[in-house]
Amino acid sequence: MLYMNDIFVFGTKLNVVNAIKYFLITCFDMKELDEIDVILDIKITTTEVDISVNQSYYIQKILKIFGQFGYTLVCTPYDPNIHFKNNKDDTMPKNKYVKMVI
Repeated sequence: MLYMNDIFVFGTKLNVVNAIKYFLITCFDMKELDEIDVILDIKITTTEVDISVNQSYYIQKILKIFGQFGYTLVCTPYDPNIHFKNNKDDTMPKNKYVKMVI
């Protein structure tokens, strides 16, 4: 027996998406739910012409966990004449960076 909580089927061609969903429904006991709103703490908004992904939900959650939510916003000075370049330095192992971020 296989139990799956959620599966998301999406794509740019509606007929292909519908064909995949039909195939899955004929093979498994499943039901179709509403459109995705939040997944992995990322808010997803869809319109007729685009899909938007917003991480502010996740950021607010992290700020609340660490007691940093609710502070007043301030402007950060920005000099438009400074041009940044990509960092190609690989001094920090990627797994260490991932642990710091997560």
